[in-house]
Amino acid sequence: MYSSTKRLLINFIFIKIVYLGLCVKNIDNNNLIDNISCYS
Repeated sequence: MYSSTKRLLINFIFIKIVYLGLCVKNIDNNNLIDNISCYS
């Protein structure tokens, strides 16, 4: 049970990092609403 919980946590962190990485690329588009939604 502990290992599966740890795996879920790692997956969640990985998805967050990828999501923020995509948001950083989108900053060039000057869409403030999109940028704000990235960090919510």
